[in-house]
Parts: sequence; C-alpha cells; structure tokens
Amino acid sequence: MKFGLFSIRERMITLGGSFEIESQPAQGCTASLILPVSSVGEDRSTPQKDMAGHDVDLAMVEKSLTESKDHPNVNTKTQIRILVVDDHVMVREGLRKMLESHEDLELVGEAGDGEEAIDLVEQLRPSLVIMDVNMPKLNGIEATTRIKAQHPNTIVIGLSVNAGGENQRAMLKAGAVALLPKEAAVADLYQMIKTVTGSQS
Repeated sequence: MKFGLFSIRERMITLGGSFEIESQPAQGCTASLILPVSSVGEDRSTPQKDMAGHDVDLAMVEKSLTESKDHPNVNTKTQIRILVVDDHVMVREGLRKMLESHEDLELVGEAGDGEEAIDLVEQLRPSLVIMDVNMPKLNGIEATTRIKAQHPNTIVIGLSVNAGGENQRAMLKAGAVALLPKEAAVADLYQMIKTVTGSQS
C-alpha cells in the first residue's frame, strides 16, 4: 500500500497532531511529524475519538503511517548529467558552482570550444549540454547541429551575451530548446533545466 503526503497529513490532524514540510534550495526537504503521546497502558485496539467526535482506530492509523514510511510515494530521481561548453574559464567556473549547488544535477564535463564539445558528448553521453554560441574553432550553433544529428536525444540549452534575433533563430534551428542571455543564467538556468527535462516537482 502507498499513501501520499496529503493522506499522511490528514491522519496526523485527525489524531490531534500535525505534519509540516520545510524545503530549502540545495538543502533538501525536512518533514516533521508531531503526534500526542498516548497514556501508559492505553489500549490502542480500542477506537478513540478524533477532534470531530468520530471513532479513530489508532492501530490502523499507526500501521498506515509505518507503511507510508517503508514505501514512500516519492520516486527516486536520477541526477541530470550535464556538459558545460564555453570558451571563457570564468564563465565555466560560475556555471559549475551553480550546477553543483543542486543535488539533482551532475556536472560530467567541461569543454572550451565546439569541437571539444562534440568529442565529450560522444565520450560522456550527457543528458543535457549548456552551449555558448560564440566560441573559437567551432561555434555553438554548428556544434549543436552536429551533436543533435549524432545524439538526437541530447538536450541543448544555448547561452549568449546576445540571446535575441539571429542567434536565437539559429540556435533553435540547430536543435537547441532555448537560448538564454548569459546575465540571466544564474537566475533562470536551473528552472529551464528542470522544465526541458520534464523533472519539475
């Protein structure tokens, strides 16, 4: 049997207790279950009264809470494997710190140009590539075109200081799902990753 979080909350409130959840970015989720302590020697097989005066089978409630703990109705999520591609070391460092602050993301590699990006995608098989547009040797538009041709399931999100107009049209045509301005990367990139990978909570 599986019980959702709302079902657990209802059972706790029914017994005069509470169920609170606190969540903070990069720090995980904390659930607090508060239940009044029963009197010593209390017969838990005897139905008790809830706040509305209805009979409550404490033994059954405890059983369902235990089953909820043993079989949580929450899927274990696999980390999203990400490759960062940018010719500026400082930009890669900033993106690395942002990605590493989220437990559901895994930075598997970094590339400094489009050619290196193609090689690393072949070697590392990331789920998602964060691709700069303007780079030496091979730009992000051409690199995205080649990556999508060889690995169509690999998701590409473009980054550029000029994310509008021709760059946006070219990256989308190459197969990227979006082109974000670099100045908005820290604020918007994580949510974009969650959206395009279908892993929003």
